[in-house]
Order: sequence, then C-alpha cells, then structure tokens
Amino acid sequence: SCMGQAAINSMALPPVLFAGSPEVQAMVVDDVIAGRKNISLAISEPFAGSDVASIRTTAKREGDNYRISGQKKWITGGHVADYLTLAVRTGGAGGSGVSL
Repeated sequence: SCMGQAAINSMALPPVLFAGSPEVQAMVVDDVIAGRKNISLAISEPFAGSDVASIRTTAKREGDNYRISGQKKWITGGHVADYLTLAVRTGGAGGSGVSL
C-alpha cells in the first residue's frame, strides 16, 4: 500500500539525509519525499537474520566508490524500491563495524 511504503521510506531515508553525500542526496531525497520514488532498508541476511552485529555483507572502498559483496534477504518494500539503504560491514566484528 502507499501508506505502507511511506512508512518504509521514513525508516530508510534518514541515513541518506544525515550521512549521504550531496550527490546522493540530490539524486534521492526530493523524489522520495514527493512520493515519486521509493527507498527500503536492506539489513537482514540469510545467515544473520536481523542481527545487525552479525551481518556479513561487506563494502570495500575502490577509488571513489564502494564494492558491495554479500547477500540481503527479506527486504520489506524491496520489490518496489528504487533505492536501498544497506547495512554493510566496513570494520571489524560486532555492531561497531557496521555502516549504513
């Protein structure tokens, strides 16, 4: 439903608002707020479920970009998402090694 996706957008957009680069914000924010595009949270994984501290998907810097390697599963609203906010491992073990 439209209202259901609006709730998902409200959970997945804040990391873009607070930590996204100006380029990503320009590409994503206005369209999501206006309801023209959708964004979802991609956190759960086949082996970690929703235990964020145990995720295995990694993000490795390659020049100005990141290479994402891993699997996500059970993404609420993922079937209509234009963008995803990913939880990825950028550091060591545990929750402090996870970034959005």
